[in-house]
Amino acid sequence: MPNMGFNILTFSSLKKPPVEFKYAEFKDYYHVIILAASLVFAYMFCKQIMAGLHKFFNKTKRIKKGFYIIMIIESKEECDDIINNHFRHHQVLGLDCEWVTRGSHRGSVSLLQLASPDGICALFRLHKIFKYDHYMKSIPESLEDLLFNKNILKVGVAIENDSKYLREDYNICLSSWLDLRYLAQDNYYAPKGLAYLAWETVGIKLEKNYVQFSNWDADVLTEEQIYYAAMDANAAIRIFSHFVDLKQSFWSFLQSSRSLFSSYIQTHCSYYREIPYTYR
Repeated sequence: MPNMGFNILTFSSLKKPPVEFKYAEFKDYYHVIILAASLVFAYMFCKQIMAGLHKFFNKTKRIKKGFYIIMIIESKEECDDIINNHFRHHQVLGLDCEWVTRGSHRGSVSLLQLASPDGICALFRLHKIFKYDHYMKSIPESLEDLLFNKNILKVGVAIENDSKYLREDYNICLSSWLDLRYLAQDNYYAPKGLAYLAWETVGIKLEKNYVQFSNWDADVLTEEQIYYAAMDANAAIRIFSHFVDLKQSFWSFLQSSRSLFSSYIQTHCSYYREIPYTYR
C-alpha cells in the first residue's frame, strides 16, 4: 500500500517512543505554543489597559469629594437610572442651572444640577444628552416628570429664573419650587445671595469667580467647573436642612428625617411655593 502521508506507529513503538519522536512532536507544536502564549500575554496586557481606561472614565463620571458624591449625567440611560433609583425618593432637592452667556445673549441651559440631602449631586449635561440622542425633542421624560412632580420641593436662590429658562429652552414646567430667601427672612437672616447664605448658615464658602462665566457647553468639564456647579446645588439643600433643624423641638430626634422634612415643608413652605422672591 502506498504511503499516504500518515505516520504509522506500531504497538511496540508506542510503549517506548524514541527520544527523536518526542523532540519531533514538540518541534511540530513549538510555533503553536509560542503563538498561544503570545495571545495570552496580549490579552492580559489589553485587559490591564482597558481596566485603566475604565477606572479613568469612572472617575470622570463619578467623583467623591469629602461628604459629597458628584455624578455627571450625559445620556438618557444615565438620567433614567439616577432619577428612578435615587432622586424620586426624596421630598426636597437643591436645584441650580448653568448656561453660557456671550455678550448680552444667553445660551440655552447647559447644565442642570440636582442635590439630595444625603450628599448625592447629579450634573445633567443637557447639551450632551441632546448631542448623542438626536431623536429627543426635549429632556428625558424621567427628568421632566421629576421637575414637574409637585410632591418634591426644589429649593435654590433666584430659582424662579431657572424655572423661567427651563420653560423657555425646553418647554419644561418646574413645579413646587421655593426661593430660600423667604426662609432666610423667616429665620432672621439677611435675604442675600446663595454664597452669603451658605456661609452664614452652614459655613460653606462658595467661590464666585471666572468659573461662573466659563464654557458650560465644553466637551469635557474642568475639575473647577464640576466642583463649582455641584457645590451650588449642595449648598442649597444644606441651607434648607439648616432651617429645618432650627425649627425642631427637643423630641425631634425621635422622628425620621423624612418625617421632619415633611412636617417642615407643610408648616413653613406651602405659602412660598412658586412665588418669585420680593423683599418684604
